[in-house]
Amino acid sequence: LHLRLQYSSTLPPPPRHVLGRDNFVERIVELLTAPSQEHVAVVAGGGMGKTTVALKALHEPRVLEVFQDRRFFVPCDSIFTAASLVLAIIQVIEGKAPNASDLGDSYTRLALCLNVPMILVLDNFETPWTAEGKQTEITETLTRIASSLHVRLVITSRIDAPPAEDCITWNIQSLPTVSLLTAKE
Repeated sequence: LHLRLQYSSTLPPPPRHVLGRDNFVERIVELLTAPSQEHVAVVAGGGMGKTTVALKALHEPRVLEVFQDRRFFVPCDSIFTAASLVLAIIQVIEGKAPNASDLGDSYTRLALCLNVPMILVLDNFETPWTAEGKQTEITETLTRIASSLHVRLVITSRIDAPPAEDCITWNIQSLPTVSLLTAKE
């Protein structure tokens, strides 16, 4: 039995154009490459460039130098439970869908996956975060991930308040609307 959804371990390509967001990309790069562990929440309305900014930061030379091939991107727009979040992360990191027979304790397996320095981007995190009745289990899962000393966590979300903010210290990057002049470029 394989997961029904397939998640790619291949990092999406860098965006070709990032207009009016250079300062946000630079700030995220600074946070991700800082000696201290930082977790970043990129928040804004739909279509404001959250995913673009996160992907651009993942492909910046300083980030590539520090994390090399340990930069992972998990689209969360089809994830509604903590269990599916854990399985998607494992699949992206290991590069293959886990079989039910070798899952064992998925949280133990996740901890093993998170045992090397990495950046983990959870894109469109508002989907699992707002799934009905799932905030407690999502909070527990996110807190486990964030507590790994090796993981720099980045979430993108349409919700202004990042998830589990009473358990995780987030560096919030709120993207404003882009000026009309910049948008016309």
